[in-house]
Formats: sequence, C-alpha cells, structure tokens
Amino acid sequence: MKTFLSFLKKDHTRGILAIDHKRFTLLLVIIVIGIMLLLKPYVLNLYTFKVRLVVMGCYIFMFTLGCTLIRILVHKPHRDTKYTNLDEALLVINSIIASWFLSYIFSITYLDTLIKSIFGKEYQAMIPEGFLWGSFITIFSFGLIVYAIMRLYDFAFILFGEEDDPNHKKVLKISSSKISRNQKMIVLIGKNKGERVEVQQKKFIYIKGEGHYLNLHYLSPSNQLESTVLRLTMKEAESQLESVEHLIRCHRSYILNTEYLKTTVTETKKNYAILISNFGEIPISSDKIDLIRDISA
Repeated sequence: MKTFLSFLKKDHTRGILAIDHKRFTLLLVIIVIGIMLLLKPYVLNLYTFKVRLVVMGCYIFMFTLGCTLIRILVHKPHRDTKYTNLDEALLVINSIIASWFLSYIFSITYLDTLIKSIFGKEYQAMIPEGFLWGSFITIFSFGLIVYAIMRLYDFAFILFGEEDDPNHKKVLKISSSKISRNQKMIVLIGKNKGERVEVQQKKFIYIKGEGHYLNLHYLSPSNQLESTVLRLTMKEAESQLESVEHLIRCHRSYILNTEYLKTTVTETKKNYAILISNFGEIPISSDKIDLIRDISA
C-alpha cells in the first residue's frame, strides 16, 4: 500500500504536460471516429448510413467536449507547478465520467429531436434497454483505449518528433548567438510551436528537468516567483545556455543560477543547495558538490 501511495505522489513522466491542445483535440477526434466505426456502439448498426453519420458526429463531439472541459477547466495540468501520477489518474477518470455524462444526457434529451428535425418524423432515436449502464461501460472502454493510444502518441512524439527538424536547429543557433551578444538576457526556445521564454538573467533562478520537458523558475517583473514549461531536454538547454555566466548544471535534473545560492547542506549522504529568500533547496550531484561549496563560501 505504501509503495502504491508513493507511486501516486511521484511526478508524472509528462511533467507539467505542456501540451499542444489543437494537436490533442485533433488526435482525440480521429481516435474516437476510428473506434466508433469499428465497434459501432449505441446500436449504430441499426441506423441508416446518413443517420449513423449524424449520430456518430454528435457522440464524437460529446466525447471530445467532456475530455477537453475536464483537461482545461478542472485540472489545468499545463498550469500546475507539480503534476503527479495521481493527477494523471484523476484526469483520466474524470474525463471518462464527463464524456459518459454528456453523451447520456444528450441521448435521452435531444437526440430524438435532432434526428427528426434533420431526416423527418419517420426517423427516431434508438435507445436500447439498459442504456444507462451500457453507455457507461462503452464510454469507459473508449476512454481507456483513447488514453492508451494518446500515451503511445506521447512517447512516439518525444522519441521521433522534430528532433531532426532543420528549422529547429537553426532556431537553437539563433538563440545561442543572441545570448552571446547580450549576457543580461536568457532566451530559451522549446520544440513546440511558439514556445519561447526570455528572462533577465538576474531574475532567472533555476531549471528543473522533468522527462523531456523543462520547468523554468524565475522572478516576474514584480518579483513574484513564476514558472514556465518548455518541451526541451536538459542537454538542449545546456547548449542554448552555454555562454551564460553563473549557470551551472549542479545535478542531472537541475541547472542553477549561482547568484541565488545561499549555502549547501548534506543530509543522509545527499547534498543540497539552499537558495536565498526561501526559494527552497535543490539537489547537488556528488561530482559538483565541491564546486558549489567553493562558490557559496
């Protein structure tokens, strides 16, 4: 039980889920269309072809709407400072329930009216016996299948997406050269379209790597602590920041601005950097501890 609870509290592999919502929605629609054509739930096979297309479109819309509303309005995982396995599980379960609820309410309240208004009074909606639980089981199955495909897509995009894009490599070079000319600014450009962060170096605190994403922590113009997520690896971030002073990769998952370093501590053979102004502590790898101690001395 303790192992399971510990797993739920761990950061999810997608980090903060810096996701392209247009790409997500398009993929979701394609997946649901494929599933409905293959499985024909809700007695779709009993409708004529034209009616079937309309009914499918309605259910696809409800399914997509339920998932999108939960993702954007309820959980907002792309804005959280921490995204755990528990958050991911709740996101999936709530999305499935929302999709089922919208589909069920639509079916018993408006589907019959919609079909008759489009095709005439001789047509009617076909609500099978036991539709309440039957629809829930169907939607739950759909949800698990969609989620599995989405996760496979995530991993495939991380492994193969845009890594060799010549335009992206050009952007990295432009970013690095700009930093070289102006040491007072830090510029990082992510792999997703439009991802770009520009921060004054004196307000830049540290970077935390979360899988194939980075969580940048810095001070806003009003000196409020803020964070931004980019789809970028630590190695690529190092490449973009190689000419910036006072930045050290103190750990495999952290890049630190040493101007915010207060002191170091060692607890149970693990080393940590304590930051000024109660900005917290970050781990230090054993091969970097001597360097960090010299800087903080």
